[in-house]
Amino acid sequence: MSPDSLWTAVIGKADARLLDWLREQGLTWTPFADPHEAMLAKNSAIRTFLQSGRPHLFMIDGDQVPVADTAILSDPDCPLAYCGYPSRTVPGKGHFGEGDFGAGCFRVAREVLLAMGGRLDALNAALRRLPLPIEGHLEIGWFHRPVRRHGSEEFRCPCEWFHGLAQGVGHRARMLGTIGHAVSATEVLLLDESHTPFAGGGSAIPR
Repeated sequence: MSPDSLWTAVIGKADARLLDWLREQGLTWTPFADPHEAMLAKNSAIRTFLQSGRPHLFMIDGDQVPVADTAILSDPDCPLAYCGYPSRTVPGKGHFGEGDFGAGCFRVAREVLLAMGGRLDALNAALRRLPLPIEGHLEIGWFHRPVRRHGSEEFRCPCEWFHGLAQGVGHRARMLGTIGHAVSATEVLLLDESHTPFAGGGSAIPR
């Protein structure tokens, strides 16, 4: 995939191994971070990308470490692609396989985000009609943390929210290889056959 077609965003502090890989691919990038919530940085990156004129957004978290199987830059005609990876916080789980999606390393076409934005506009228009105890109105974005029980229970992750919006406009993510998840400068988690996906199904080892 041509680097000129991509607008790259790195979320959070970037691992040195990731930066080396980005340079090897001929990519330039823009860093985004939020001290409280990564999904705010991701939504900011999408808003900035949509002003860029580039046809594809490549977004990657700073703690992702490319491996030999990382193929996120392959299949340039795929409108929504991601790399599978293990969770750092939930042992034995990961985002991978058919029906899942991981926002730690993904690529999306401009037209997909615009179509998703149309769905968001409808949802936010409904929210604006609700009376609030404070001034202003609520809005939700491409990444959102779905909660219930008066905000005490997260029942879906922001990755699932994003993928649900995408599927609602006709785009299901395709996994293009895997990527490592750094725990420290010396330890990187890799997907293996012991992992099970957060959503969907399939093997942690691509065929």
